[in-house]
Amino acid sequence: MSTVTHRHDSIPIVDLALETRQALEHDKDQKLSIARRLSDCIADDTIDYVRVLRTKMLFGQAERGSRC
Repeated sequence: MSTVTHRHDSIPIVDLALETRQALEHDKDQKLSIARRLSDCIADDTIDYVRVLRTKMLFGQAERGSRC
């Protein structure tokens, strides 16, 4: 049972990290499911970051070493 509150401005990876911590403390059976979701979330965020950086580079908006 999750007690993470989902705010409108929530950050998925932060919410998932909090949920993981709570699951490890209370429900050991949820570890694998949450680990998979966390992995997917990290992968999605990385893909989004690369897309934004590529777009900025394409239009000459990214500076060398820019982190968006």
